[in-house]
Parts: sequence; structure tokens; C-alpha cells
Amino acid sequence: MVGTSYQLAVDIKHQLTLAQGAWQYQSMVDRERSKEEFADRLNLALDEAEVRAHGRGVDIRTELIKRGAKVTTQAVSKWLKGESAATGQNLLALCSWLNVRPEWLEYGIKPMRHDSIGERRGAYGSNVEPAGQPYRTYSYPVISWVQAGEWAEAPDNFQPGDGESWEESSVNAGPHGFWLKVRGDSMTSPNGITFPDGMLILVRPEMDLISGKFYVGKLLDTGETTFKQLILDSGRKYFRPLNPTYRTIEINGNCTIVGRVVDARWPGL
Repeated sequence: MVGTSYQLAVDIKHQLTLAQGAWQYQSMVDRERSKEEFADRLNLALDEAEVRAHGRGVDIRTELIKRGAKVTTQAVSKWLKGESAATGQNLLALCSWLNVRPEWLEYGIKPMRHDSIGERRGAYGSNVEPAGQPYRTYSYPVISWVQAGEWAEAPDNFQPGDGESWEESSVNAGPHGFWLKVRGDSMTSPNGITFPDGMLILVRPEMDLISGKFYVGKLLDTGETTFKQLILDSGRKYFRPLNPTYRTIEINGNCTIVGRVVDARWPGL
């Protein structure tokens, strides 16, 4: 009986150790995911405010300093890359500048912006429901992969009729954004994020390069326009497919980045 009780105690301790390890690992994953999600929300707010993509970090620091915040260029760079998230005075200064709610920017709690009518709801009584704010959408052309290779080089040469069709998105992809239809299964993943054949991806040109994000690029040696996950490692750049049966391509010097994928969905949805 004593031996059985001892073994039971050992088994319980072992299970608690495993559970604690799993919890610590999950907490770490959640923290990393929250940083990446903060970066996505921050970049969305900056896109909505039409803040330039190149030199964006400098613009952020300049605006925050005007508002009395103390922040370094390195800190801002980490916010944009999803390596850390703004807090305290820096968070409030960002929200004031970009006209977004702190709860949305920090945690993703909707709505994104202050509803001035809703904030005054108490003045009208509980039986009065204020009208919701209009849901803003943007319309972009669905173009061919051949056009995509030329789009970033001369976007002003394309007219509305050049698109095969037009699709809407709640994401602002800038004045030269466009949709592409995924071809093949190189970005079809057996688990996690996946972009199957036929799915639409929304591309915003002139976006900063962030490791782990998804980009469309034109391979200069073959002329092929491709869609892959960008990996930055020790000064080198790689295009990695999500399908493990395809090989990773090093793109240093032999690829022109067309733009970053900022939205994805099935046609007609």
C-alpha cells in the first residue's frame, strides 16, 4: 500500500510538472502572438491614416515626441515587427495620433475607433440605441500574375478596366492595392495558416519587409511572380512555401518584392 501511494504521488508530481511546462510554453506562444497581433493592428491604423510605408518608424517617433512621449527608434521598429508592444504613455500617444481606442490597439477589443455618439448614449437614456458607424470597405481589382509582376513598377499605368473583376476588403491596401488568385498548392499548409489554390490574396505594394509575413515577389532570373512567406535570417532573405514538399528559395539580389499580403479570403465572400 505504501509503495502504491508513493508511486501515485510520483505520477501526480510528474503530471503537474508536465502541465506546468505546457502552460509556460503556451503562455510564451500567446505572448509572442499578442505582439504580432499588436503589430498588425498598429500597421492597419497607420495604413488607415495614410502614413508612408517607407520611413514609417521615423514618422511614428516624430509624432510621439510631439505628444510628449519618450521613445527610441529601436523601440518603434520592434513594435512594427511584432517583437514588442507599446505600453503606457507611448500607447496613449499612438492612440491619440491615430484616433483609435487604446483597448483596440492593445488587445484588439472592437470597435477600432471612438464612437462619439455611443459615448453620449447615457444622455439619451437606456431606451435609445444610437446608429452604428458605417463599415468602411475598399475595392481593388483582381489582376493576373503577369500583371502583378509589372504592377509595382508602373501602377499608374493600370486603369480600372484592366482588372478581371473587383473585390472589396475592410483592409486598406493603399492606392495601388490589388487582388491575386492563388495558383497551385505551394502555399497550402497541412496545419495552421494556409492559402489553398483559388483563394484570393490582397497585396499592398510599398510595404516594409517583416520576417514571417507573406509577400509577392518577381524572380528576376525566371521572370516568375510568386507568393511565399518571407524569412529574414542573418542578413539573408528567403521565400519559404508553407507546403513542406516545396523548397525554400534564397532571394538576395534576384527578386523584386511586389508587395505584402494584407488580407485573404475566398472569392465572393
